[in-house]
Amino acid sequence: MQVPALPTVLGLEVRERDGTVFCDSARTAPLLDLFDAMAASGLEAAAPVDFVVVDPEGYAIVLADGQGILQVGRKEFGPRLERYLTARPHLEPGLEVDLRFADRVTVRRPDRKPSGRS
Repeated sequence: MQVPALPTVLGLEVRERDGTVFCDSARTAPLLDLFDAMAASGLEAAAPVDFVVVDPEGYAIVLADGQGILQVGRKEFGPRLERYLTARPHLEPGLEVDLRFADRVTVRRPDRKPSGRS
């Protein structure tokens, strides 16, 4: 059996009790659904994934090589990723793309950090 290539996950709390390591199943079950949707949509072929972030708003997919961040929320990952893949040819690299709202793709440039130059 081949082990799937899964992205690194940040923000998922892992605990240990009595020698057993576990995660909150309310967070991990949707994460597995997200991985399934990523595979089914072909996202990795179009935009390789660097890592996935788990936060209170849901899940965010950080694309490799600074290509962008996809806010996908907590559900309906397949249709959201399909919406991104449809819009992708019209988007510049490096944008934060919010897919959490029905039938909408919202984009913004990430906040720029000061370079320290005068």
